[in-house]
Amino acid sequence: MNSKIKTKIVDLTPLNIWDFVVFFVVLIISFFTFQHADILHTGGSSFTLLDGFVSDFYEENAKRFGFTNYLPSTYVLFALWNLPLKLFGIIDAPHLTDIGNAIFWYKLLPSLFYAASAVVITKIGLTLGVSKKNSILMSLFWVSTPMAFFSQFIFGQYDIFTLFFTLLGVLYFLKKNQKLFILFFAIAVTFKYFPLFIFIPLLLLSEKKIGRLVLKFTVFLIPIGLQVLFFWGSPKFHEGVLGFSANARMFTAGLKIEGNITISFFIVLWAIFCAIAYMKDCKTSEEFNKWSIYVPLVSSTLIFSFVLYHPQWVLFATPFLAMSTFLHKRVNFFVVLDLLAMFFFVGYTVNAFPANVDQALFGLGIFSDINPILTVPNSSFFMKSFFPPQDLTIFFSFMTAYFFVNIICKYPANNDASYHFNDFSITKQNWILIRMRFIIGIMIFIIPATISFLVPNYGYELINIEKVQGNQITPIGEITKENKVGQAFEIDAKEIKKIQLKLATYARENTSNITFEIYELESNKIGKVLYSKDISAADIKDNEYQDFVFKQGLKVEPNKKYYFEIKSSNAEPGNAITIYRTVDGVANDSSYAITNGERQEYNLVYSVYGE
Repeated sequence: MNSKIKTKIVDLTPLNIWDFVVFFVVLIISFFTFQHADILHTGGSSFTLLDGFVSDFYEENAKRFGFTNYLPSTYVLFALWNLPLKLFGIIDAPHLTDIGNAIFWYKLLPSLFYAASAVVITKIGLTLGVSKKNSILMSLFWVSTPMAFFSQFIFGQYDIFTLFFTLLGVLYFLKKNQKLFILFFAIAVTFKYFPLFIFIPLLLLSEKKIGRLVLKFTVFLIPIGLQVLFFWGSPKFHEGVLGFSANARMFTAGLKIEGNITISFFIVLWAIFCAIAYMKDCKTSEEFNKWSIYVPLVSSTLIFSFVLYHPQWVLFATPFLAMSTFLHKRVNFFVVLDLLAMFFFVGYTVNAFPANVDQALFGLGIFSDINPILTVPNSSFFMKSFFPPQDLTIFFSFMTAYFFVNIICKYPANNDASYHFNDFSITKQNWILIRMRFIIGIMIFIIPATISFLVPNYGYELINIEKVQGNQITPIGEITKENKVGQAFEIDAKEIKKIQLKLATYARENTSNITFEIYELESNKIGKVLYSKDISAADIKDNEYQDFVFKQGLKVEPNKKYYFEIKSSNAEPGNAITIYRTVDGVANDSSYAITNGERQEYNLVYSVYGE
């Protein structure tokens, strides 16, 4: 090994060469073994820009992919990154089908941002007055945070874009460079909206004059305002971005007062904290530094304390959890707490998103061919079996407790000596726990996922007539009274025993009526009704399979085409369910979705059981 590199590694004691070897082995295995399908949609959508559709990007992308949920910044980044794929003909057209090893090119971009974020954290440490060695160790401490590692290298998401620019904003806030502080936060919020909830209390902490507060906030809004203004005339922009259902999750937890009026816990507590930040007058640079880390910690963890979050979102809070832990004198306590939290985080994830963010993540990795039925009900061994009780309330409650323990126990009170920025060292005992935090934390997901991947559930016999599962699935959109969604399929059986549909509620309680019907299908024309059932949307479970069981069996003719449909007579936007669909290009003459009477190039996600 190069002596200079070896010297640098030795300088980072108590780290040793084996820490780096183990980390990168786990990283490489995770990078190529696991991947979620979301990146196919976002990376694939960038080719719409490369094809020259700019002002009409959202309209054109809706035709190709059905929906587009982000502001342009994310797609522009991927477009720049994917330009070589386009130029060299590796991918010449946007699509959601499996793109082979090119998916790892997609994944490499956010991974590089992850590395760049570690560099920024090192610079934050130096700005705080932490030694160079401890600043690097602090960045490595964050890099090895199990929840952050999971989001980036196992789940394979791209929330790191918004986090990277947020960290740059925090860095220049610490440097008291208000122009760059505002600029980088203004860029960060064009990727996802979380940075807004950190920017406002930081601004209130540093600026007390009302006129200047209004001016700075106005400047902050310019980049996102320009993007919204540019696409304001696009109906699909309004539908996909401004109407993105995930945004509504921010305000679901609260105290119901009357009718539709609810006091949002998150809004109330965050608003109170903003007032505290405004009233806070940091008298010393050390106090300012403590609050500059504490404010992002509180704002980011409050979000996930009261929001049914998607697992990758938690990445946004991890640097502030990690930095405040590393600089705290009770570091061992918080390291053990991180490890416990990883158990509840994984338990929440695999129970909230079965057949999606669990063993299904093997589906786009290099070993996917070993088990092609990762998400087939009654045939796959689901990861959630390892995390009883399968009650989201328990897992989510413990995660909220974890966040609040960090908020309360890390409060930088006056004359508080809990934090140290210089003249401290990480001991061997500290680093043993930090090693355990990473290795055991990651194994909490990897080991059950691997067992579920390799061991099919032989306890059930799957008599499958037709199944359309796959790991590249996404919601089709709200099923309102204005549209009908159905599936044509052929069967080789005399009797249908059960049909399963993968439905979702957008993590809310819907009260609309749902009708499920099965028809004969002749020459692609809907014929006689064979079955009809009305159910309440309130009975639908989010991201789970809904069973329609025929106790006496539904008589059918082998090799004849049939059609099922799901619709609603009173569902409105915001009070409607959805069904999952596959990617385009997988439909064929015997199996294809039909929406509002038009044949589609994808299938719905369903299974039919019979004999």
